[in-house]
Amino acid sequence: MLGPKGIGCHTQAAELEKKYGWKVIDYPLMVRNKLQELLAEEVHTSNNVIPGLSKIGLSLQELEEIKLGKPFPSWKFIPWIIDNLGLPLMKRPPPPPEEKPEGEEEELTEEQKAA
Repeated sequence: MLGPKGIGCHTQAAELEKKYGWKVIDYPLMVRNKLQELLAEEVHTSNNVIPGLSKIGLSLQELEEIKLGKPFPSWKFIPWIIDNLGLPLMKRPPPPPEEKPEGEEEELTEEQKAA
């Protein structure tokens, strides 16, 4: 929910949370806290999920762009929202093997030819 300060977005969000059981996320606050956490780390955390720690970072280039105040697409923070909601994060499965077009036979190996 968006709106000017004092219009009641937080109040309405709290009512929706209470009525429907939705989890309300203060997106700007979540991003600000996460960025402060990442910038305070002595060792860089890449933009990969660390198994067991559920820690999501940004690449060094992305962090530098943010430090310089360059525009940064908000969709890149979606994993943070998913993690904040407590939903499991996982690596994308590998693509399925390509299917051969009909009529195109698979070439036999020498062992298969001998059999």
